[in-house]
Amino acid sequence: MTVGAKVLPGVDFRSDGGCIVVAPSINAEGKRYAWVEGLAIGELEMPPAPCALLSALNNNKVHYKEECNADQTAADKLFTNGRRDNDLFRTANFLVKGGMPAEEIAQVLERLILSWGEKPDAKWIDAKIKSAIDRANQREGSLAQDIREWVLSSSGVFTSSDMAKELGLSSRVVMQNTSKVLTRLCEGASPLIERYGSKRGCYRRLENDVEPLDWQNAETNPLNLIWPFGIHNLVHVFPGNIGVIAGYPNAGKTAFIHNFIRFNQQQHEVHLFSSEGGPEELKMRLSKFDCPLSEWKFKAWERSGDFADVIKPDAVNIIDYLEIHDDFYKVGGMIKAISDKLKNGFALIAIQKNSGRDEGLGGARGLEKPRLYMAMDSGRLKIVKAKSWVDSHNNPNGQSVRFKIVDGCKFIIESKWEK
Repeated sequence: MTVGAKVLPGVDFRSDGGCIVVAPSINAEGKRYAWVEGLAIGELEMPPAPCALLSALNNNKVHYKEECNADQTAADKLFTNGRRDNDLFRTANFLVKGGMPAEEIAQVLERLILSWGEKPDAKWIDAKIKSAIDRANQREGSLAQDIREWVLSSSGVFTSSDMAKELGLSSRVVMQNTSKVLTRLCEGASPLIERYGSKRGCYRRLENDVEPLDWQNAETNPLNLIWPFGIHNLVHVFPGNIGVIAGYPNAGKTAFIHNFIRFNQQQHEVHLFSSEGGPEELKMRLSKFDCPLSEWKFKAWERSGDFADVIKPDAVNIIDYLEIHDDFYKVGGMIKAISDKLKNGFALIAIQKNSGRDEGLGGARGLEKPRLYMAMDSGRLKIVKAKSWVDSHNNPNGQSVRFKIVDGCKFIIESKWEK
């Protein structure tokens, strides 16, 4: 709907930021407005809405009909009686947006007032300019808040053009203000972003939020997890830890995982995120164990990527397996994203590896975050990395054990743990 004076005969309309002066307000000359006797609010019964007003409300725009006797000619002309105050403010507002100095805006408004035959009122002109400047400051403050919230919700590298597109910013003045806001976010004692590279308008969100490490009150009890091959007799894992089992295809990773679930599902909440097979294959594999299917208490989910989005922070999470087909260097970041979601829980991640190598796909990058890293080849399991030893005199790093698999699920141990 049109906003301003005389949008319909005898009707002014104001929305957000607008105001209407009514009694008993005092005007610029110190005189008090008053209601015409007998016509004050509350003294008259509310009349029916005029048809043109109803049309405007129903159609979200003003429609004039002959039977409503609308006189549109006067309302269309700028600076006519009834709309001069509003038009003067709009002029000042646009000039402020364009960056014109206040003293020059005052000269423009003076000439406009002279053009309709009145003597310029300095107080009136100053009031219009001040209101326009205040609105511009409000707008910039709102823009700064919108930009700050957008930046806080982002991560990594971004461009100002990407941000402007998402926030719907387009005008030249708004983009100039956007540049100022981004510059301020780069400054101060705790900058939120920094300029990135040589490309203009490119920034990086600074990840400077840190949480205190309350080591004095930390629990030192390891998680009570039971592992195949008695690994729990060699290695401790703690809440928030990551374990990795890297295996050559068909070496026994999934059998290892199913045994791990079987040993721990009664004492822990266990979630399996599987990208291998489907419910039929999972049921077939579990049916080979020497226990009824009704005794399996874990929850299984079909998932092939973005595992960090579904991690249960305080449960035992098992990922079978972390698929990656190119850009193997990303494995470290994927494991870190999973680790960041853990609180008191644990995650065991299966990844593929090439035969004859200890590290899975991604190489040494995949070794950075896990506290326990195991490599499985056909008939051999090796502890590649273990940070917390059960026995300080027995270093499990580099130790391995020989085995064979029966029925695709049962491990027969054929040697001791040894280097």
